[in-house]
Amino acid sequence: MNYEIVEALGAIVRDKQIDKEFLLQTVKEGLVSAVKRKMRARRNLDNVDVEIDQKSGKISIVMVKKVVDEIEEDEYEEILIEEAREVEPQAQVGDQVTIRIPYETFGRNAIQTAKQVIVQKLREAERERIVQEYTAKIGEVVTGVVQQISRGNLIINLGKAEGILRSRQQIRRERYRQGDRLRAMVLNVHCDAKRDPMIELSRNHPGMLACLFAAEVPEISEGIVEIKAVAREAGDRAKIAVHSTDPSIDPVGACVGIKGSRVLSVAQEFNGEKIDVIQWDEDRTVFLKKALSPARVTEVMFDESDAEAKVTVVVQDDQLSLAIGRAGQNARLAARLTGFRIDIISDTEYREILEEINRRDIDVSAIPGFSAEEAEKFKQAGYETLRDLSGVTEEMLLYIPDVEPADAARLMENIQAAFVRFDEDEDDEMPSADENSDANDAEEGEAPKA
Repeated sequence: MNYEIVEALGAIVRDKQIDKEFLLQTVKEGLVSAVKRKMRARRNLDNVDVEIDQKSGKISIVMVKKVVDEIEEDEYEEILIEEAREVEPQAQVGDQVTIRIPYETFGRNAIQTAKQVIVQKLREAERERIVQEYTAKIGEVVTGVVQQISRGNLIINLGKAEGILRSRQQIRRERYRQGDRLRAMVLNVHCDAKRDPMIELSRNHPGMLACLFAAEVPEISEGIVEIKAVAREAGDRAKIAVHSTDPSIDPVGACVGIKGSRVLSVAQEFNGEKIDVIQWDEDRTVFLKKALSPARVTEVMFDESDAEAKVTVVVQDDQLSLAIGRAGQNARLAARLTGFRIDIISDTEYREILEEINRRDIDVSAIPGFSAEEAEKFKQAGYETLRDLSGVTEEMLLYIPDVEPADAARLMENIQAAFVRFDEDEDDEMPSADENSDANDAEEGEAPKA
């Protein structure tokens, strides 16, 4: 019986990977709890301990009692001198005597109580170990077997724990059956005091694509090639940006492999998901052009004033649909990969915008109602063209030197009229500076020049 206990403890240490000292301490706590319950002792009773001989497996209950002439307070803490001298012949009143009692004498109920406490403690230890193990694996890929399918969610047997692959973390159009073996990335670990830990898994996370490339491409695991960014629409298409720390190593070639062997191996994991491997570049213009491949980009314009990192990309007319992609997929992936909000326009649309800008980019002296002197004041204040006056208010005009409130109201009307005129009739041409000067002279009573 005693040897069976030793073997059982050894098996638990091996199978559950629990520290032996922790296990012995857990067993002791369970036995002490059972003894106290058997004796109906007070909760603060601290004179009870357990000794376990790891070689023989013998278990003894150790109680330290005070030697007295007559028990006055507690029979579990005090012992009569006659009984004490049976254990230690030299015992005197007031001494502390250690008494060892075979655990078997406490009966089956005490043993069952101890078993319940030990099992509970071991479950808690096992739960904590699993949480620590899989928390350290967050972001890594694990392998498991589909154990159960419930409302679209998959319960995955990971061996020592169970994982859940929720429907929103699965790849669209993939179908699973009970017993299927699959790989997934550890996304999170949920722990409940009343339940076993649940490992949340994902197959559509961009990080899983990066993990599989790291496992497939030795240059990545060795740190020669770095994965800079990943954008993915799982099961359909993905873009991955890579960079080499060694100029002699082509990062794209390393990831693609001979005849595409490496990238195909990763794609097969996701039922043929199309993967574009592009080279990351420190120059954001170059990087953005590569991110939009296979489309050819002719011009890239960054809006530095936009806090959302907006960028406008110009492509040839025949490249517009290719740059946008099916249902906008290519543009979406490029935006996620680069971190920019991308607007894609054709070359024709770009030329029309430039023409509109140039049309409004007229000299302030050509605005009807502006004298040459007033136009000069505006130029000195930084308003050289009609476009510069977009968004200007009457109050802002008062900051221009020598502009009176009455003049500001009149000038504001002239500015608004100029904008309205250009919006209503794009084909009308603004009068030249000489014609405008003649009009001003006419207002002052002089005949216009021939």
